[in-house]
Amino acid sequence: MKPDFPEQRLAWAREHGWSGVAERTIEPDLFSRLSWRAAGERDTPVRVLGEIRGTYGNRAAFAHDRPLPLLQSQARAHERFGRISGVSVEASLPAGYVLLARKPSFARMYPMPWAEGLAVTRRPLGTPTAVWAQPGAEDLVIGALAPILQSAAPIVTGGEGGEYLVAIGEGSVIVGETYQSGPEAALYRMGLADDVATRLEHAVRAGAAPAAN
Repeated sequence: MKPDFPEQRLAWAREHGWSGVAERTIEPDLFSRLSWRAAGERDTPVRVLGEIRGTYGNRAAFAHDRPLPLLQSQARAHERFGRISGVSVEASLPAGYVLLARKPSFARMYPMPWAEGLAVTRRPLGTPTAVWAQPGAEDLVIGALAPILQSAAPIVTGGEGGEYLVAIGEGSVIVGETYQSGPEAALYRMGLADDVATRLEHAVRAGAAPAAN
């Protein structure tokens, strides 16, 4: 019998010298706060499966899964994008989220009801993306990430999940995609997170944006 997905990822971690745990509970983070239900749920600890931790380039990195809800009515943004990778950052970055989609209509319509206090720009530079950014940092975020936004189609096509949601803040950049993706996709997401982090770090150091974390 073929091992399930978390077991495959843990086997990869052992083979490549990363640490791994089958299951653990984490504190609320940038994704778990994207609840589509009661506001209090955003403060609830999150159960994750098949978590691996190691180093991607010079950054601490991780990947894990977040279980899908039992009921469709429990759907939340962080569970649509339930296959997660993240990397640490070396500078204090403006808080925000970036959606990379295949279709402009998805980026134009995708709801983020709990991204309070963030300014949204739909389809910046004519791309199939959306950016939620800390007020005052919109131009810096869009400018720094313009090459990524303009390459959204090949980035999404090069991966496996269909869309990517990137979360920025609290000392990390986190990338989520859907459950269609395979074990190797964790490294692809880390590469995207590293690219986002590097571009924003350079922009912040070069000149100046309000930082939230």
